[in-house]
Amino acid sequence: MVLEQTLFLIKPRGMEHESVVLERLESIGAIITYQAYDFAPMDRVQSHYERLRQTSPEVYSWFIEGYCGKSMSSGVLQGEDIIERMLLITGDTDPEQAGADTIRHIAYVLNGESLAKSIQEKRMCDNFIHRSKRDDFKFERGIWHPDAPLCGQL
Repeated sequence: MVLEQTLFLIKPRGMEHESVVLERLESIGAIITYQAYDFAPMDRVQSHYERLRQTSPEVYSWFIEGYCGKSMSSGVLQGEDIIERMLLITGDTDPEQAGADTIRHIAYVLNGESLAKSIQEKRMCDNFIHRSKRDDFKFERGIWHPDAPLCGQL
């Protein structure tokens, strides 16, 4: 087992269920830093999704609209094999395809959300949570929690 960290964002629709999302995250690791925002810090949101802007400007605009003027939160989760465990607990990007016991499936059950529906309506998918991929963690951590201690520095 390897001690790892990953970054998460609770998206605006996920904030309606923040306590449930946090409870699920804490069941697999320790939240070492957490910040809730009444209004999404748009400079950070734009930096976070910059690669998307370069590859798909239209979809990027959906994400910007999805966060603008809304509450959200960010945090760093740490634990043994946390990246793999985070994949299992959050589920597929598409809430309709996510496993029944995942955070993203809650979005399907409560809101009928799906990736196809969001694309058809030209908006960000309301799947409640973003999780860093292994290769993106350092970049995303630098945007949201640059002062968070790294593994082994706690």
